[in-house]
Amino acid sequence: MNGSSLLNKRNLLLLIVFVSMISVFAFVFSSINSQQTIAVKYKNISKVTIQKIGEGSRTLEKETIYKESGEKIKVSKGRYLLKYTGSDGYASDYENFDVANKPVYISLNPDYSDQRLSSILEGEFENIKTVLSTKYQNIGDYNIQKGKLYKKGQWYATTLQYDGDDMFNYDTLRLVMEKRGGVWQLVTDPPNIILGSKNYPNIPIDILRDVNNVQNTPFVEKYVDSNSKAYFP
Repeated sequence: MNGSSLLNKRNLLLLIVFVSMISVFAFVFSSINSQQTIAVKYKNISKVTIQKIGEGSRTLEKETIYKESGEKIKVSKGRYLLKYTGSDGYASDYENFDVANKPVYISLNPDYSDQRLSSILEGEFENIKTVLSTKYQNIGDYNIQKGKLYKKGQWYATTLQYDGDDMFNYDTLRLVMEKRGGVWQLVTDPPNIILGSKNYPNIPIDILRDVNNVQNTPFVEKYVDSNSKAYFP
């Protein structure tokens, strides 16, 4: 009887130890499996941080700062906010991304800042107008708006506002140019009212979207402005 009782206690102890070990292994495996790696490689950036976004809300957990480019950080799975601060002359921005079952590798090389692009445009605008004047003989009927440079200064987009004698022509035309080999070339030929990605798949979509959203002088102002050639008193 005593021997049987001791055997049962021993078996029970072994069972408890076995179950405990299984529980520990399961916990460790679950912890490892719930984490994933985020590696961020960057240049022209002074600071990169990531923060986990709380589920079902916009709350953010404590931010983690990358100490160097290419550093790998282990995090729990979920949705994250990445923010970066560009070095002098480079843009700052942010993006959201998900961490699931595979490591996440992110490469960052920001565009020039708006201030830097505006400064570059000051020295490029006359060259751009010369190219357009050479290309189009009737460019004098349009006001060439200052427009904007994009990316690292190799893309340019602007609008042309009709200012000729045709009182029924009030179109705003849009165009995009690219600097290749140090020379500005027209990518959208001829300029058009709307520039679509289907016709111009090589132009970055954000540039097309931006220039398409530009609104110039409304139609009605052309007919109430006493300085307009189409003025109706």
